[in-house]
Amino acid sequence: MEWWMYLIIGFVVFGLLLPFLVMLPLVPNVLWKFVLTRSRPDKWSREEWKEFKDEEIKAMHQAGNDFRAGHKDKCKEVSIVSEGYHLVGEYYDFGGKGCAIFLGGRCDTLVYTAFYADPYVKAGYNILIVDWRSHGLSEGNLFGAGIAETADSLAWIRFAHDELGNPEIVLHGVCIGGQSWLLTAAREDFPSYVKSIVADGLYLSFYRMFTSHVIKNHQFPWPFMPILRGIMKRRNHVDIKLDSVEFKGNLIKTPVLAIGGRQDQFVPNKETEEAVKRLGSEKKRCVFLLEGIHSHFRYRNQETYDQTVSEWLKEIGEGEKE
Repeated sequence: MEWWMYLIIGFVVFGLLLPFLVMLPLVPNVLWKFVLTRSRPDKWSREEWKEFKDEEIKAMHQAGNDFRAGHKDKCKEVSIVSEGYHLVGEYYDFGGKGCAIFLGGRCDTLVYTAFYADPYVKAGYNILIVDWRSHGLSEGNLFGAGIAETADSLAWIRFAHDELGNPEIVLHGVCIGGQSWLLTAAREDFPSYVKSIVADGLYLSFYRMFTSHVIKNHQFPWPFMPILRGIMKRRNHVDIKLDSVEFKGNLIKTPVLAIGGRQDQFVPNKETEEAVKRLGSEKKRCVFLLEGIHSHFRYRNQETYDQTVSEWLKEIGEGEKE
């Protein structure tokens, strides 16, 4: 074959590969900007849920709003400063024995997490619901997948104990919120007065869970996910693979209840089970509910969900008395 034929073949191959080479760095950057940055003031606002198409998500937010409206007399707005960010929440004082603090997932504000408060109120806890950094009324424009926010999570725990006067703290997190509580619990300075963590939709790592999102969206996880990991390391200063229960679970000693779902489309049940196995907690439990996709477990199984949480809290309380 003549040399010029090789040259033509080379140009053709390069032309075919060029779009892929251009998209290689572009897609992860677009994903990062769309999924993990607050690019406009009204993004991840307390009102954005009203425009959602998913009726179940809207119903959960509406129920959260109903909880807030129904307990206005118990509520006061609270705030802290963490790593230079002014963060905002709402505290509901029921005269309880301690405080339950809630974190949702990406895009979730305190309107959503209020949906999970009822079983804790019935168990005798005050309620603290908060806006993530870069969500709701809180400052910030980058979201670190609950990993960068562990400093905020710890600050809220200390605020509920030191400033609001709650001797006992219990934590409830959904998706990224549960991971954030657990990674906070892996810190050496995690306080012993936190008695329990309930993690709804527990996953091994954000890297694994978001890979499922990418596949569900008919995109290629490789090499885009490794590139996204690099972007997060550089811009958010977190490692979405190593900063996880998968690699730090043994450092977590607090009792943990993991609530999963048989219809979870992003976190396989076996990964939730593996995440629980990795925990260093002496007391840990994994419960799977029959209905509901990821983050919808309480909506589809409310009675069973609340009973599971209530029984767990009672068990934790009885264990403290022994």
